[in-house]
Amino acid sequence: MLVGLVFVTSYFIGFMFTDVCPIGVLTGTMPIIILEPYKFVPSSFFWPAIGIFILFIVLIFIVERGWCRYFCPIGAFLAPFNKISMLHVDVDEEKCVHCNLCAIECPMGIDVANMYRDPECILCGKCVNVCPRDAITYGRF
Repeated sequence: MLVGLVFVTSYFIGFMFTDVCPIGVLTGTMPIIILEPYKFVPSSFFWPAIGIFILFIVLIFIVERGWCRYFCPIGAFLAPFNKISMLHVDVDEEKCVHCNLCAIECPMGIDVANMYRDPECILCGKCVNVCPRDAITYGRF
């Protein structure tokens, strides 16, 4: 899907996903509409962008990191590199008591105790901080 979105669509129809980006709507479109409405000229992607922006806002309030987990193209691009990243989260199986505090705290909904370089991990460190047995640490290489 990522290859199709980035390479195929950019070749055939341009970088359409930049026209519907919710951050672009929030930081570009909305300020222009509010501050200088007479200068705003909607593109053909205006209504789809508004729809995606509303989805973005709803996901923020309903699902923790909902946009990042399910729709963010940057996350989709970076996720495969977690397998070869120099920095990762290590779980010491001997120290781990499987209390699942790490999984509860994880904003990406990962079962940290049973993961190995999960592509969804954003290396936020919340699991490292919450572990009562110091079984979770940052590892290198």
